[in-house]
Amino acid sequence: MSSSNVVALVMAAGYSRRFGESDKRCAPLVDGRSLLAASVANAEQAFPLLRVAIREEDDATLLGLADNTPLIRLHQAHLGLGASLAEAAPNATPDEA
Repeated sequence: MSSSNVVALVMAAGYSRRFGESDKRCAPLVDGRSLLAASVANAEQAFPLLRVAIREEDDATLLGLADNTPLIRLHQAHLGLGASLAEAAPNATPDEA
């Protein structure tokens, strides 16, 4: 498998219960970006293909994601990371050429 077929999957559908009352994905960094936006930007530098898995009800703009961010909306995020991975992985395939 060539590296051009590898898709990075950023798992961002968790509930961050240990973070407190706020959503850590939206936590502002010093440069003004959200924690999730900065994480996605770092992953984009390392991987040419990327998907971001978020909850089905999430507003990607409020999370700080760009309009062109390839999203996978998860329906089973409330069941935990294992269920989220099982749902996201089949949808993280590279786009057809």
